[in-house]
Amino acid sequence: MIKYRLYAPNDGDTMTVDGGGGWDSPVNDDRKGGNDRDDGKGGSAVDFSKNPEKQAIVNPYLAIALPMPVYPIFGTPGFTINTIAIETGLAKISAVISSALPVAGRLLGVTVGAMWPSSTAPSSLDSIYNQAHQQALAQLAAQQGVLNKGYNVTAMPAGFVSSLPVSEIKSLPTAPASLLAQSVVNTELSQRQLALTQPTTNVPVANIPVVKAEKTAVPGVYSAKIIAGEPAFQIKVDSTKPALAQNPPKVKDDVQVSSFLSTPVADTHHAFIDFGSDHEPVYVSLSKIVTAEEEKKQVAEAKRREQEWLLRHPITAAERKLTEIHQVISFAQQLKESSAATISGKTKTVAVYQEQVNTAAKNRDNFYNQNRGLLSAGITGGPGYPIYLALWQTMNNFHQAYFRANNALEQESHVLNQARSDLAKAEQLLAENNLLQVETERTLAEEKEIKRNRVNVSTFGTVQTQLSTLLSAFYAATFGSTTSISQSVPSGALASFSYKSQGMIGSGKIVGKDVDILFSIPVKDIPGYKSPTNLDDLAKKNGSLDLPIRLAFSDENGERVLRAFKAGSLRVPSSVRGVAGSYDKNTGIFSAKIDGVSSRLVLENPAFPPTGNVGNTGNTAPDYKALLNTGIDVKPVDKITVTVTPVAEPMEFDDYIIWTPTADGSGVEPIYVVFNDPLDSDRFTRKQLDKKYLKHAKDFGIVDTRKNSETLTKFRDAIITHLEEKETFEKGTYLLVKDSKVFFNPKTNNVVVMDKDNKFISGWKLDVDSQQYKNYVNNGVLR
Repeated sequence: MIKYRLYAPNDGDTMTVDGGGGWDSPVNDDRKGGNDRDDGKGGSAVDFSKNPEKQAIVNPYLAIALPMPVYPIFGTPGFTINTIAIETGLAKISAVISSALPVAGRLLGVTVGAMWPSSTAPSSLDSIYNQAHQQALAQLAAQQGVLNKGYNVTAMPAGFVSSLPVSEIKSLPTAPASLLAQSVVNTELSQRQLALTQPTTNVPVANIPVVKAEKTAVPGVYSAKIIAGEPAFQIKVDSTKPALAQNPPKVKDDVQVSSFLSTPVADTHHAFIDFGSDHEPVYVSLSKIVTAEEEKKQVAEAKRREQEWLLRHPITAAERKLTEIHQVISFAQQLKESSAATISGKTKTVAVYQEQVNTAAKNRDNFYNQNRGLLSAGITGGPGYPIYLALWQTMNNFHQAYFRANNALEQESHVLNQARSDLAKAEQLLAENNLLQVETERTLAEEKEIKRNRVNVSTFGTVQTQLSTLLSAFYAATFGSTTSISQSVPSGALASFSYKSQGMIGSGKIVGKDVDILFSIPVKDIPGYKSPTNLDDLAKKNGSLDLPIRLAFSDENGERVLRAFKAGSLRVPSSVRGVAGSYDKNTGIFSAKIDGVSSRLVLENPAFPPTGNVGNTGNTAPDYKALLNTGIDVKPVDKITVTVTPVAEPMEFDDYIIWTPTADGSGVEPIYVVFNDPLDSDRFTRKQLDKKYLKHAKDFGIVDTRKNSETLTKFRDAIITHLEEKETFEKGTYLLVKDSKVFFNPKTNNVVVMDKDNKFISGWKLDVDSQQYKNYVNNGVLR
């Protein structure tokens, strides 16, 4: 029996094919394979300078199981597509992948091992395939110095990968594809694989080019320019029935979908090849053949990028971790149940075999003791010799009975001990992962809360026009006034903010009152702004910009009000600090993290998002989704009124310049953002947080001794976290504040005091050796 090892160099799974001593090529088939060898050593007799299309015949049945390598040998790469026999089960792969649950940041797909049986009959294979042919081809490529320019070719009928009728594909420059054969990174195996995938999770359909094939002087052979900047491929469409291909393998009924990472280098190229009226269009995928060292670097880079992506997407990271924990818990629970069942059954079996061993040993020993004299006589002949042999035969039978029982006991005991070991392992896994599940669920809840707290108040249409008009009016009214050394600051209210009922989020918090909101506007829309000549350079350095007007939120008559201030004085400096924005290609959203505060992540959509398209690079565009705010109504004032207010100290503003790329990619665009300060909320006041900060913030993990909006926000958030932790419970009162409530966490020994109206009073860590701690724990009175 000969075993043929089917493989794709550096790409794809492997599968073993059991076969006989080779098989014959069909009549009139000039392809060299099987036993049709030119020199009896398996080498190819094909002249690739004349027939580059004979470098490889793309197997029509196994799709990615047999991607064929091709090289620009003698300057021209080529391959033959056999279209006579197709496994129709491939047509269901796209639907199978689409029905799978998406994995954010990853591609969904299937590999050869997920689609085909692990062993395949030789009659299902095309006779062209033999390892010697591929080796000879690779050797020739190495001799010509083009081994690093090879591609693995995969081909399928166009109708399997596109929802369009094949007749329409021919008339289009690009056509949609919901299934792509491409190289991916399998993180579990730490290797590249060839897989059938959706383009991306967010964009399940990609547009790939339709390439017109041109006829050559050789009948049935075409030339097609598939990869820009590289030689055209010479392609032959063959309708010869493959040798012995009577029963091609069938796609599994239970195809398993996996998730993969994109390769960091877009080195798979896709195209529909249009052969005109001669043949139906064919989908072709060309995946770069990489060296082992290149593969290692790509896998490492893909993993590094994923970790960076997960850091930017903590909710997805927590959800993925939670999924993995659930899988471990499920495995451990099944292992526990099966181990317990084995222990229950084998404990009884072992007891039975132990009794049999004891009985066999007793019978053996009793017989020996009863016949010790004769058994030890060492008789070698004479009348007593038959009796002597019979006694030893009986003795041997007793010993064999003992031996069989003892062997059975050892085997059953081994199974029992393994089950006990598995049970201990399962219980340890359950204990560790149940705890990890609680921690991860808490992290996930916290990240979701943070995400809900990220509200970007964007203005559009009439509201935007009104605010721009009001800003212009404010600038006109204050332009020319001397404020550089004055303690009086001109200001004017622009708009008020009210809170819709749907603005309520977890724990009764109200968007804009208990959590941050921000107002954003392009800097170019601020009247009086003059763009510096070194804008790009400032962006690279996260530099500041000087603005003639600065904005801030304030509380006025129970409403949150956005107020404009004339800038350029000691009290209101004109310089606004810059922050770098980053682009996430997976979501199509620009983001900027402000001051390291987790809840202050500004999200922004591009003005003109591109459409999903895949060209010769194999890249796809993400799905763009609008960021919506449903919790706040913005009501501009009818007419701005400028007031001049004396200010003793420089005002504290919570505003920033975010540097983001322009929509057309030609440069950067500064966006001006203004945060609402939620420190004066229903439960907290800036004054009280400021009062307790230096003395108690360190008890809640805030070690920064500077008092500003950022550090006070962190202090407030730490107190909120304490109040919401599951270990925290209400216990007793604070003696110095009547009707107060104390919230105690025995895990941290921290207490937080709230008054009868649920206003923050103070919080600190109790010393377990102090009389204060003992009095509180025993009597419920904190003093």
